Amino acid sequence: MTPESLNALSNLRRSTHVEWYVVNILAFVVYVYASAVHRREWNNVVLGLGFWAAEFLWEMFNALVLRWTGYSALWTIAGKSTLLIYVGLNLEISMMFAVVPMVLFSLLPKERELRIFGMPNRIVIPVALGLFCVAVESVLNHWGVLVWSYRFWRFPHVWLIAVVYCVPLAVLAWIRDRIALPSQAKGAVALSLLALGAHSILANVLGWI
Repeated sequence: MTPESLNALSNLRRSTHVEWYVVNILAFVVYVYASAVHRREWNNVVLGLGFWAAEFLWEMFNALVLRWTGYSALWTIAGKSTLLIYVGLNLEISMMFAVVPMVLFSLLPKERELRIFGMPNRIVIPVALGLFCVAVESVLNHWGVLVWSYRFWRFPHVWLIAVVYCVPLAVLAWIRDRIALPSQAKGAVALSLLALGAHSILANVLGWI
């Protein structure tokens, strides 16, 4: 098992590392969603929360990779965190993923057929935002606070990380345009319940993540 994996496991969900700046981060996230509620952008709120729940499921899968291999997760948090939720997810990153969908929705123009550089904006914007997220991850990796242990999940294979970011964001934009709000809400609730159930079983009962 890598040193980063051992360190992450030793710090997993330890509340003794919590810092006061968490309150500021939480206030920012609440403000973003409260602003959407004020504008009655219910689909943005629902899809944002659903995306957030899906991110937790993805992070649980990453944690299971460590469990299955006994070596490392695909990505591991190596730096100091206010609260390490899973080996590859801390509270800071979690709050970021709660806001990413709202950033995407703010960037999408109302004109669905508008083209940017000759390409559909519903592809260009999610891909651009996804690549920006990959750039941020690359900087964190360069600083040594986010570790990629597997050869296929690091330079020069960053394209795989780009796919993991860009495809879900493009799908999220498609769902916002094409799926009715009631179905969006049902999907978000289902993902949230699944994430809560998976965490309860995998983390609290089995202790695998």
